[in-house]
Amino acid sequence: MLDACNESDRDESGLREMSTRFAVQDDGRPVALAGYEVWNDEVAHLGVLVVPDARGRGLALTAARTAMDHAPGLVPQWRASVENPVSAAVADRLGFVRAGGQIAIEVSRSRPARA
Repeated sequence: MLDACNESDRDESGLREMSTRFAVQDDGRPVALAGYEVWNDEVAHLGVLVVPDARGRGLALTAARTAMDHAPGLVPQWRASVENPVSAAVADRLGFVRAGGQIAIEVSRSRPARA
């Protein structure tokens, strides 16, 4: 299923690194995948991915709920890119509350030429 999605979507989901995963199937074909990674024995950091031809059908919500239900006693955490408003909408529907933002800055290792 991961191969059916582009690299950017796979990377954003974080599912490659997650050992606990759940699939939603359509006619025996996995179309949505959700999982979580446990942080500090307290937090279930969630990730969700839906194949492109199955998006818009609520499958991310179903998969994420399954993952959350499997992690009782852990605080669920959802992270969504500002470039992915659909992910933020799924988080809203699941009852997550926006608690902050994150900024990434790429620093060049090359030094400017001196005059």
